[in-house]
Amino acid sequence: MKFNLAVFLFLSYLTCFSQEILPISTDNDWEVWYDKVPVSGEIRVGIMNSIGDANINPSFFYVMIPNHSNNILQCEISSRDGRYEASISYNIENLKPGNYKFSLPTQHKNELKKYTSKDITILTSIGETSSENTAFYVSASWDPIVKYPEIIYIYINSERKSTIVIQNLKSGTSQGYPCEKIQATSSIAYNSLCKIPTKNLDLNSTLFIKQRVRKMNKITYNRYPITFKLPSNGDD
Repeated sequence: MKFNLAVFLFLSYLTCFSQEILPISTDNDWEVWYDKVPVSGEIRVGIMNSIGDANINPSFFYVMIPNHSNNILQCEISSRDGRYEASISYNIENLKPGNYKFSLPTQHKNELKKYTSKDITILTSIGETSSENTAFYVSASWDPIVKYPEIIYIYINSERKSTIVIQNLKSGTSQGYPCEKIQATSSIAYNSLCKIPTKNLDLNSTLFIKQRVRKMNKITYNRYPITFKLPSNGDD
């Protein structure tokens, strides 16, 4: 998306890093640490606006909240090795567009602080309830968000060769970005990384995962939509 300095300053002004947002009351099983690694079955696993080699602080994460009319931020966290999974919700009914800090009350800090942001990913979505009716996905980070991201990193889990396609509904054009297999051992929860330039996203854009499938002598394509939203010039 095309944003000017004034928009970024506006978002920065709304940033609430000094007071983190606490989760809605959760059951005791909102997170789990596996001693034996299970098999993952999800395809959309994480959407991040920054990744790196530094170890994370598992007590907090950060999200770019766009304009919305929904009540709940749902957060799913997955470690690449499949050992850690979490699902937790936050009330964002009164949050204006901006960058926000969310508290993560994990009981597994000692284990999680050994991970880098490439090793454990976050999938955040906004909707009306904590368990269903997702309106759209948003981007998250383990580090404070200090600038508008140039790249969005989408982690998926699939053995098939995948491409993220950006389709502009207004112009009718589309552009594909091939996903790269992660060259690492223990890629259980996710095994591919897709990099999407934000400059090619606008309010008319839709995203989907495209996979080529051969059945007998016929080639077809599977599509998995990603309804995704970033703060924009219209967020006031």
